Amino acid sequence: MNHNPSDPVQLQLPFLTPYLTIDQVAALIGVPKSFIYRRTARGHGDPIPHYRLGGHLRFKLDDVEDWIERHRNEPERESAAALVAAIKERSRRRTTKPMKQQQIQRRTR
Repeated sequence: MNHNPSDPVQLQLPFLTPYLTIDQVAALIGVPKSFIYRRTARGHGDPIPHYRLGGHLRFKLDDVEDWIERHRNEPERESAAALVAAIKERSRRRTTKPMKQQQIQRRTR
């Protein structure tokens, strides 16, 4: 294949990673762009990792995926066990019939 020197050549650098735009990140996460803008505002306590290039925001896919993973919520096993114990305790209380006022007075005599 002969290459014509006047044809533009696409530079292929395997070590460069493409950067995502705010539209792409919003679509990837499934949130409105306003969410991404809030999470990249200066001074935000938990920003999505990003680069500011002039007035443009750019994101690395790996950074965004890591940020999402850090926000993963899983129920704690202890919490689930405590919930089961609380449910059992409530059901035990419901099955025990409350004493009527007359029964309480008889016992106190």
